[in-house]
Amino acid sequence: MAISYELVRALASGHFRSGEELAQELGITRNAVWKRIDALRDLGLDVHAVRGRGYRLAQPLELLAPQSILDGISHESRSLLAELEILDSVDSTNSYVMARRKGGTQHAVAVFAERQQAGRGRRGRQWVSPFGSNLYFSLLWRFDPAPAQLQALGLAAAVMLAKTINSRFDRDVVRVKWPNDLYCGTRKLAGILLELSGEAGGQCHVVIGVGVNVAMPRTSAETIDQPWTDLSQAFGRDVSRNSTASAALEALLLALRQFESAGFASFLPDWRRLDYLGDKDIMVYQAGKQVAGRALGIDAAGALMVQVGERQERFFSGDVTVRVSKPVQD
Repeated sequence: MAISYELVRALASGHFRSGEELAQELGITRNAVWKRIDALRDLGLDVHAVRGRGYRLAQPLELLAPQSILDGISHESRSLLAELEILDSVDSTNSYVMARRKGGTQHAVAVFAERQQAGRGRRGRQWVSPFGSNLYFSLLWRFDPAPAQLQALGLAAAVMLAKTINSRFDRDVVRVKWPNDLYCGTRKLAGILLELSGEAGGQCHVVIGVGVNVAMPRTSAETIDQPWTDLSQAFGRDVSRNSTASAALEALLLALRQFESAGFASFLPDWRRLDYLGDKDIMVYQAGKQVAGRALGIDAAGALMVQVGERQERFFSGDVTVRVSKPVQD
């Protein structure tokens, strides 16, 4: 049976709702309510059923609400945004927004999803995206003409997002890992996926996909193949998804505007201050080869600089693992 997101919203508070009132609210039979309750397990939701009281979620859900997100960003940032959409479920917010771009949609457009069924990280990796737990969104932006050093835009977005999270929780603990991941300690907190289309020197559309772990369910975490953390663990408290969505969206909008007007150079000082890899022994994986060396930070174009023996090498793409005594996949 198809998942009833109307039923999820009716149960989101975590309070008991009787089968009779749910049936009336949804315009279905009580037997249909029971069947739809059973289908919610496909979302990973734990629903308690108690005779005489009805149904409730084991844990309440804070579902995303467009007005709550918009209310949380400044008037200045709202003026940069043409449209905000929230989906119950989608294969990938980036894929969805890229398809809309082909239809000539205006800029700037933000699309959030409660879950992704085929969430994508860099290099085609899966991004674990359970329902109603974390943040998954994409932002479409149009540059006309495309700015120089566009390949560094993901780095700029990572810097602004890390600064925003640190400021929001008043703790300077989130770092940026080249090219565009956010780490807290040695664990991944968020990732950014950048997709471009257009011509050099002409109009260019950019889709920036963002995934931020807010409160990852343990059952979903079992499928993650690298050390991870979420905002609730990192900062030791419950975190509002809507207010975090506002902060993250505003961070991206401001980063894009700043990049458009001042380029990547304006982000360099903050990147160097927040650099997770700086002065660490690392391994770079690129195009089937491995290069071991010491991270020297990034240059003005956003390239990773690595000391390899007596020479320095520059990398504009690749995967990086920190070399430690006991290997850990980053």
